Amino acid sequence: MANSNGSSVSDPLFFVITTLYNSQKTIEKTLESMLGQTSSNFVHYIYDDGSPENCDALIEEYIRKVGKRSHPYKVIYEKGQKNLGVDGAHVYCFKKINLPFFTWLDSGNVVTPCYFAEFEKAISAHPDYAIYQADYFPYPQASRRLHPVSASLDKKNFVREDILPNLCSATNIVCEMVIINLKRYQNINPAWLFLPNKEYGGFYYDSQILFELAAAGERRYFIDKPLSYVLCDPHSASTAFRLNPKLIAQGESQLLKTLNFSSARRGFVLEYLSFLELVEAIPSLCLTSREKDAIETYQEALEFIAEKKLPSYYFPLQKNKRRFYWLAKHPHWLHWYKKMKKR
Repeated sequence: MANSNGSSVSDPLFFVITTLYNSQKTIEKTLESMLGQTSSNFVHYIYDDGSPENCDALIEEYIRKVGKRSHPYKVIYEKGQKNLGVDGAHVYCFKKINLPFFTWLDSGNVVTPCYFAEFEKAISAHPDYAIYQADYFPYPQASRRLHPVSASLDKKNFVREDILPNLCSATNIVCEMVIINLKRYQNINPAWLFLPNKEYGGFYYDSQILFELAAAGERRYFIDKPLSYVLCDPHSASTAFRLNPKLIAQGESQLLKTLNFSSARRGFVLEYLSFLELVEAIPSLCLTSREKDAIETYQEALEFIAEKKLPSYYFPLQKNKRRFYWLAKHPHWLHWYKKMKKR
């Protein structure tokens, strides 16, 4: 059964999804974050994914507080009858979207008060993009800290129309601070087909959406003003960097067969995925006494980058590959490196 309240915005812009599963200890900070928004131009869709914990009282109090705002927004609360899992719950919610843009805010995650207002400004000023992304978020519970995009990447290059589909794995961009254009996405994946993440080593719904948009050549707009997005959801923090690249590559290849975009673009992406596979082989070639093959592979990769006019950071700035290329050209240092690895 779904519960909802009224809204002062007749045609909201954003559909915001929050899924719950044993979330009594984490959901309050997320709801307070939403209550603090300076914008009301969204619908907040909350889905209980068959959780043993009951959050009804917390959500009812949240709906009451929303109604007392000077500019209330619509809240929809639905309780699922069975547990669909992280991906299943989100896919279920995606099929409920009926507004121009959508995003997700998992239980325990919080955003700054101007979060949606800043995205609204960006969309108004730059309406022709498929993905809108803020520039920074801290990641307090993970083993590593993410940094501002502008600290390591040239954003002018990054938003080129031929942006490539490995942006989740090859850069420090993570999928949480994004707003997606619904129409652009549905043009690519009209049936909302998603791969099961258990079979593809962590290829979750969020990374799949960004892969699909990037594979189709859709553009991404970065908001210049840094916004804070604190990712505290334990599931997200524990899985974000535990991905299986080989399984994800299989998932990407399978996805390409289902997506709706030009055959020329599809051919280019397949070439690019083969290029990534080539690149990943360099360290193993070097460490299995196939130094000549490692050198040739590295040089082939550079030629591919030059031929396709790809942004430089997609391969040469992956320092471990450059390091193994250098070791392959200097057998003495390679021998020393192998000895150190055995210790």
